[in-house]
Amino acid sequence: MKIMPIEKTASAPLSIVVINGQAVHVVWQFTCLESIISSSGKLDAEISVRLAKTSSVFRRLLGAVFHRPQINRHTKARIYNAKVSSIMLYSSETWRIAQTQLRMVDAVQARHLRRVESFKCYDKIRNTEILKTFKLANLSTQVEARSLRWYGHLLCPPISTPKRIISDFNPSENGWKRPRGRPHTRWADVINQRLLNRNINPNEAPSLALDRATWRRLTVLSTSSLYAGDPAEQER
Repeated sequence: MKIMPIEKTASAPLSIVVINGQAVHVVWQFTCLESIISSSGKLDAEISVRLAKTSSVFRRLLGAVFHRPQINRHTKARIYNAKVSSIMLYSSETWRIAQTQLRMVDAVQARHLRRVESFKCYDKIRNTEILKTFKLANLSTQVEARSLRWYGHLLCPPISTPKRIISDFNPSENGWKRPRGRPHTRWADVINQRLLNRNINPNEAPSLALDRATWRRLTVLSTSSLYAGDPAEQER
């Protein structure tokens, strides 16, 4: 395998890859294991697809399950988690997701649960009350808990393993410079902020993660945040 440089233009990549004499097409995004990988690292396309798939499944289950009075609310909540939320949260452990996108995800969940209970806008029932009714956590809180749980698994192997070498790589210490302007938020930055939200020192995380029981206790979906709802709504 060799890399052949080509002229840099506004629409062309810096290089192409040739394997066994055949050039590999260079694309800006592709789908791998049902997730959309983008060269920019943004999640716009991935979130849009996840929301569309989630809503499609929900609509198919609406008449068959969620609007059946014979099925109690607890069972409906479990089915929603298993069949709907699981699609939305697929691969969310590695998302570098923005707050605006998290609000979109929570809004879709709230809209679904309102339809299950046949609530209308003029009923003036808050999202937090809907979540309490079903005893569900909002999806943004679940994304945070899942990412921290997965981060704990990432910290367990020795630092000599490939995934630890990649995750521990520090660009600035290796002579890499980020472009001018505001730097993009990295997945490591998101994780560090979520650790601070749980009162966990990021520098102490590698040692804490070695004790699986302790890490599970620190990163579990806490009861206090179970019905967190929309922060903007809570301030009203």
